[in-house]
Order: sequence, then structure tokens, then C-alpha cells
Amino acid sequence: MPHEFSNQDRWYAENLEPHEGMLRAWLGSRFSSDLDLDDIIQEAYLRVFKAHQVKEIKAPKAFLFATARNIALNMLRESMRKLQINLFNRNEYQSQLDPMPCSKKPRYIFCP
Repeated sequence: MPHEFSNQDRWYAENLEPHEGMLRAWLGSRFSSDLDLDDIIQEAYLRVFKAHQVKEIKAPKAFLFATARNIALNMLRESMRKLQINLFNRNEYQSQLDPMPCSKKPRYIFCP
């Protein structure tokens, strides 16, 4: 017995799936290889499906690409925020180890 496609399956097959390869290549050319493209694409599909349930999407390919771009940018912002926190914590730790702050050290001592 053949599998009957639901409206969502058909919509995905017609409007999103044909663009996955192009989306993957586009993301890979614009963002760091540290980002997990599979996670970005899966999250983009989920968000596009949710939006499609609420309102008809007139340009699904453009909406998919914009959604994936925004997810990737959010991931980059989050990783930068974590890096800043780690650097702050490292500097805070180093200042606890060094009882004399840079501003009080003699000029001939290098301060990072």
C-alpha cells in the first residue's frame, strides 16, 4: 500500500527540500565551519513549518534562507557572548592571583 503524503509532506517536498543543497552550500560559504549546518537547517525547517501553519508563505525559498541566516547569526552571537564571558572570567581569575594591579606596577614590568 503506497504511503499517502499529507499536505505538509507535499508542501515540504515541493517548497523546501529542493533547496537544501543550495542552502547548505550558501551557509557554508558565509559562516564559520564551527557552526553545525545540520542543526541550523533543521531549526530553519521547524520555524518555517510553524510560520506556514499560521500564514501562507508566498516565497518559501527566500523565507527559508532568511530564517537559516538569522539562526546562524544568533548562534554566532551566542558563541561570542560565551567567549567574552570566558575571557572576563579568565581576567578576573588572573587578577585574583596577581595582588598588584597593572596600574600600580612599575613601568618596566609588562602588563598584558
